[in-house]
Amino acid sequence: MRLLLLAVICYSLLPSFHTYFHSFTDRYVTISPCTIQADDLQYANVSCAQRPWLRSCASITELQIIGKNSTVPRRFVEKTPNVEFLRIRNNSLTSIDGMSICQWKQLRWIDADFNRLEKLKNGFLFFCKQLNQLLLHNNMIKGIASDAFIGLKSLRYLDLSSNQITYLDKNVFKPLKKLENLDLNTNRIQIIDLDLFRYNMLIGVLDLSNNDLKTNLSEILRRLDYLEVFSAENNPKLGNIDIRHLDSLKALNVGNVSLTSLFIPSNVEEVLVMNNQISQIFLEPDNTLSSLGLNGNCMTSLLLEGFFNNLESLSLRNNPIQLQSINDLSVVKIKKNIHRLHFYPYQL
Repeated sequence: MRLLLLAVICYSLLPSFHTYFHSFTDRYVTISPCTIQADDLQYANVSCAQRPWLRSCASITELQIIGKNSTVPRRFVEKTPNVEFLRIRNNSLTSIDGMSICQWKQLRWIDADFNRLEKLKNGFLFFCKQLNQLLLHNNMIKGIASDAFIGLKSLRYLDLSSNQITYLDKNVFKPLKKLENLDLNTNRIQIIDLDLFRYNMLIGVLDLSNNDLKTNLSEILRRLDYLEVFSAENNPKLGNIDIRHLDSLKALNVGNVSLTSLFIPSNVEEVLVMNNQISQIFLEPDNTLSSLGLNGNCMTSLLLEGFFNNLESLSLRNNPIQLQSINDLSVVKIKKNIHRLHFYPYQL
């Protein structure tokens, strides 16, 4: 009798346990992307992966497609209406079928890294109105149409690094009013138009490293009122950059750009200026600088103009510093606060 009663109680609790189980897994279980072969997309009822917590295709929010076809049939989209994250990386794609991909009205993130895209055509993702991040790293992109990004009014992060871009139309980023993070690292860009970022006032992170820039960036950067992180290392023809008026800047990396001098505003906290021709650094007395990398420059003395009350890391390897400057009182003052001080061939 007791066993029968216990069985009845357990059976009555099953629906509650089932609901609790799904609630728990939805919140705490990290579900890997639902992976499907491109050739199988035509089958609307295809099951991605047999997982006990994946109750239906409607539960899929992250999808990975494998194959050289990025066309998604409408029937499949209707079966998976909640897809937010789409991976089509490493598929040797030469184009992206935005008309079919953008049928997912909640799509916020596209990863198309490591493909063979050569050109971004006008409005290739026009209907992806909710797209937040677009990753196009390590393709073969040489050309970008002036209206390529039209329609992407919600885009905040754009990765175009490791491509073959040589030219950017001055209006190419005009539709991206909410753009905050732009990565153009490792391309072949030489000239940047003064108005290139005219409509991208919210950019906070900008990476122009490893190009062949010849443009004076001072006026361009001055227009970016929210710029916090800027990198332009390995552009040996770039020359001096005036960052005195960048009130929001926190981190700067301009190694190997042929700098001869540098003034660091009070708001900047981290600076890397390796392999330049800098002989003197100027700082404001109330600066917040915590990390300074000066390896491979022309510093002859540790007497840097300014105060270093917040400096925690200072690297001066491969500079022609005179040995007598090591015992200078200013060095003793710096060492009271600093945690990492590197000076080659001696360690202070």
